[in-house]
Amino acid sequence: MNKRIVNQFLIILCLIILFISCGTEKFVEPEYLNSPADLTAYPKNGQIKIIFYSNNKEDMFDGFNIYVSESSSLKTQTDILPVKNPATGSIPTINNTSKQISPTVPIEVTITRDADDNPIENSVRYYIIVKAHSIRNFKSEPSNETSTTPRIENTGGTTIAENEGFNFNALTKSIPYDLIFKIINNQPYLQAGNNAVIQSKGYSGNWELINTADTEGYVGSETPLIAQTGYVYLIRTSDNRYGKIQVTAVQTSPTASITIIWAFQQIINNKDI
Repeated sequence: MNKRIVNQFLIILCLIILFISCGTEKFVEPEYLNSPADLTAYPKNGQIKIIFYSNNKEDMFDGFNIYVSESSSLKTQTDILPVKNPATGSIPTINNTSKQISPTVPIEVTITRDADDNPIENSVRYYIIVKAHSIRNFKSEPSNETSTTPRIENTGGTTIAENEGFNFNALTKSIPYDLIFKIINNQPYLQAGNNAVIQSKGYSGNWELINTADTEGYVGSETPLIAQTGYVYLIRTSDNRYGKIQVTAVQTSPTASITIIWAFQQIINNKDI
């Protein structure tokens, strides 16, 4: 009796072992993707430009997902969806065949819509993270979180005659001027007005890289700054709104004028320019 029970037990045990060995798939280690790094956001007019770095050479890697939210702490938002690829309407947001993936080459992309396909709006702060993506829909850990606030701009060029200026709150060449163009001792100068203050950031080959206004370092109307082509100047208005201009042309004869491009953040105390 006992021997028969033992034999039955052994038979059942063998069947269990056989079932497990035949019915279990080979164990596959979890995928690992390197996380994007050094994510930076640049405000534009109804758009956001982001730049980040990656070192993804994994076999399953196929691009990057971009996540945009009006709420911070995206890493803890489990229900947030990525921005869809504008060309395919699917994910990943950036396909690895559309960008050069190299640790020494920054990846740049401009976002115009959020995950719900709503347009990016000026004067709204957006928070952003990026994750690497695999063909099996696996995602890496997120990049650092960054944020910015899109703002109004005019890159078509505004020409200002001598003793004229620009009113940033009105976004026109109307009095009272926050910034005035003058000729002093036969030299072109920019002077603050209407209790605004200005400062020079020097020459810039890409004014977009100056994306945050300084807190200190401004001068008032008592200290005009010489106007030079290619130079970027920051402005803080009397009601603590920030903007920037870049001088694109200076003319002193036969009549004096200056041409600028400008950007202005209409949210008080917001330094995203």
